[in-house]
Amino acid sequence: MNYEPLTEQEFVELKNRINNIKSFLPNGEMGYVWQTYNKVRNSEERQPCGCKSSAGKWKGAVDTLQNFVKERDDNGN
Repeated sequence: MNYEPLTEQEFVELKNRINNIKSFLPNGEMGYVWQTYNKVRNSEERQPCGCKSSAGKWKGAVDTLQNFVKERDDNGN
């Protein structure tokens, strides 16, 4: 399976962490989510604040990562 630009280990970690995120992104996950989002997109966009006005950016990042996992998941989960 191709997990690029992530390694298989990074993909497994992403899958475990992103599947636990529903409608609320815990503060402790923000750095990980944004770093991984940038890595998946081959981007260096600055991390937005955790305030309400940045909710759209965070939702976009989480959606991108969830889709990344879904597209590459052997089980289709």
